[in-house]
Amino acid sequence: MAYYFGVDLRINVFVKESVNLSGQTLPWSVIARAETFSDEEKSMLPDMIRVEAYGRGEPIRLPLVLKRSLIAGCLFFSEDIKALLDELEPGVHEFRPVEVRVFPQPAPELDVVLATYYLWVSPPELQAVIPESSAYQAGIGLQAREDCSGLLSSNPDSPCVLRASAIRGRHCWREIYRMPITGADGEKKVSRTFSFFCSAEFYSRVKFSRLEGFDFIKKCEIRQ
Repeated sequence: MAYYFGVDLRINVFVKESVNLSGQTLPWSVIARAETFSDEEKSMLPDMIRVEAYGRGEPIRLPLVLKRSLIAGCLFFSEDIKALLDELEPGVHEFRPVEVRVFPQPAPELDVVLATYYLWVSPPELQAVIPESSAYQAGIGLQAREDCSGLLSSNPDSPCVLRASAIRGRHCWREIYRMPITGADGEKKVSRTFSFFCSAEFYSRVKFSRLEGFDFIKKCEIRQ
């Protein structure tokens, strides 16, 4: 068993700003859609984010995982999740430490670091979903996947089937669906849809912690 997951949108804390404190910051539009980063681009990744809690008088209670935008192919993990991934898959994942501060920027004496989170840099990519047996937002199968740019169905009762050989021994990864498109200017481009998955062990360890942040959308069957 494995799980298709996202960030729990019921959590009232959102990333509003990301900054590289030592120089030029790579635009978020680039970070969100990037598959990999060059060494130069890595030097421009954020090392500080500002978060805001929605709701009058609501305190900021940081969850296990943060995301700046719905389309983003990268996430910000708490120390607990970084440690878990380092334990389950040592040497597999790359992280960048990021200071977490409040948004909007307060007076200097109040602008304290709330915590250190970790940007999950270029998460491992596996091609494991069996489209002929899995449900997308437009239905089941290859044509349905193409019709909705690879967006998996969020219905917990819909099928999600993964190839066992592709995920054996893995605990947390993303899958990227790439579709050639033509922009308004006539330029040929590639549209990317990111989906995140985890093993049953990762799921059980996070659920046992009783901490918030992840939305385990649905179970995925593993097929030989």
